[in-house]
Amino acid sequence: MKINFLTGPVSISDAVRDCFAQLPVSHRGEAFTELIAAAKGRIQSLTRAQEAILMSGSGTLANEAIAWQLKQLPGRGLILANGEFGQRLVRQAEQTGLQFTAHAIAYGQVFDLNRISEILQVNPEISWLWMVVHETSVGTWNDHEPILSLCESYKVKLALDGVSAIGVQELDLSKVYLVSGVSGKAIAAYPGICFVMSDHSAFAGGNIPVYLDLHYYQTCGGIPFTINSNLVAALDQALSEIDLSADTKHMATLKALMLDYLQRENLSIINTLNPSPNMITLQLPPGYSSERVGDDLAEERISVGYKSKYLIERNWLQLFFTRNNRIEEVEGLRNSSLYKKCN
Repeated sequence: MKINFLTGPVSISDAVRDCFAQLPVSHRGEAFTELIAAAKGRIQSLTRAQEAILMSGSGTLANEAIAWQLKQLPGRGLILANGEFGQRLVRQAEQTGLQFTAHAIAYGQVFDLNRISEILQVNPEISWLWMVVHETSVGTWNDHEPILSLCESYKVKLALDGVSAIGVQELDLSKVYLVSGVSGKAIAAYPGICFVMSDHSAFAGGNIPVYLDLHYYQTCGGIPFTINSNLVAALDQALSEIDLSADTKHMATLKALMLDYLQRENLSIINTLNPSPNMITLQLPPGYSSERVGDDLAEERISVGYKSKYLIERNWLQLFFTRNNRIEEVEGLRNSSLYKKCN
């Protein structure tokens, strides 16, 4: 049995595999137009977003498209960062030439709403705020609702990196200016499709690189270039399988069971004040290499997060649960070398 606790690629259902295995269709054909419309409709229904544009690429590409949309706005921005992916937004904003202030705090810490309010109050030129919802680099969930309320008070547009958040629990994005998402992660399709959602029907045009120009996508009916039909079909199927109420409970059960196992074995858990609903970060004890333990688990056909630079630097392992993981897989990890080596 192969066990997969990666943030991506994640475990895929048989039905999603079957959709991906179908013969490809032309992106200029009616069948593909209908497929894109179906997937888009499911995304909108899942998130309550008014608009969604699908693109070929990763979540970083979707965030690049968001950066160029933000560049069309007047004023400056504010970027919140409490992990690796918040810092990536800062780097993308810098390289896009955005004017902004970065409010960076320690990894996994909670944003102080009073401090953010102060920043917005003394900087009335701030017109947008950008942040990560599910900061998986450390396993923190940044609830966007209190930030959205602040933004509404100061008439600031909110943009979100929702890449690892969509499909984890219910998200109302109906009042969020821009949000990125992907086909992999908690949606549980194959990686390779990203999308940008919005609370408005028309994206801004301007001097934007054509592949990142969401306005151009709209003028082309959402299909300006080749998009892999197999990936979109798999995404549409995965979206159809989501039952957020049941899925959220299932992932919480898996996490609770795994935490119980880990704590009984006295393995150190990285705890944050706003923990992720569906992932666990482990701090390995002194003398043990997360890279070596991760390699050993891979030989046992157990995939966990450990290869990223930020995890290696901190000697961390990560476990990410989706609706396709099973209780037997949690028990499989319990019987692995992770327990034998770290006790």
